[in-house]
This record gives sequence, C-alpha cells and structure tokens, in this order.
Amino acid sequence: MKIPEDIVCLICEEQIRQNGNFFPGEDYLQKLSDKAECIVYYSPSGISGFVFFYCNDEKNFSSYISLLMVTCAERKKGVGAALIRSVLNFTKQKRFNYCRLEVRKENIAAIGLYKSMGFRSIEDRSDKYLMEATAS
Repeated sequence: MKIPEDIVCLICEEQIRQNGNFFPGEDYLQKLSDKAECIVYYSPSGISGFVFFYCNDEKNFSSYISLLMVTCAERKKGVGAALIRSVLNFTKQKRFNYCRLEVRKENIAAIGLYKSMGFRSIEDRSDKYLMEATAS
C-alpha cells in the first residue's frame, strides 16, 4: 500500500511539531507502507486522524499499533477512540486476543486515552510504556 500524500504531509507536520520525536524516519514510513494496515478517519474537512497497525503476529495472537495520529483540530472529539476501537475490532475479527502499543511516558493525554480503552501497562521501557488490551 502506498501511503497517501495527505497522510505523509500530516506525518511530516507532526514530526516538526514534536521536534523530530513523532516517528523514526523515512525507512519507518517504507515499513508501514509495505507491511502495516491503515485505518483513516475522515471528517467533512478531510482527514481527522489515522492509525497504522500490524495484525500478523500469529505466534502471540496480537496486533500492534505502530502509529496513531489525530489532527490538532480534531483532538478531544473521539477520533482517537474510534480509531482504536476499529483496530480492536479488526484484531478480534482476525481471531487475535490482544492489541499492544508503545507510548512515550510524557504523552499523558495518550496514556489516558489508552487506559480508557482498556489498555494497561505491561512493561516499562525506559522512556516508554508497552501497553496491552484484550480484543473483546
């Protein structure tokens, strides 16, 4: 799947806004393009958010959210929750049991969202948490 240009633009804008900490770089985008699933949330004004995730870990029966973004104008409106619900539903349809993700410890808003969606921290990874939710 080729990542649509408008999503690439949003990623680049967020990368600048977060001083280079949003995603690792061009190789990462290529990996997402080659191997990840993508769900996009549209509003009348265009793309409000998107999520890239993998649902191919047949050993552990888990999906993995790799990159989730909601535009600044659409934050706190349920877009992130809708995207996460979509991933959890996809995970369940694939008959996988869990969904995992990493989140930076300073991203308090995201941690709150993930906890409200049933995620719990399962591992402390220096500046990040590994979180997991049951796909039910």
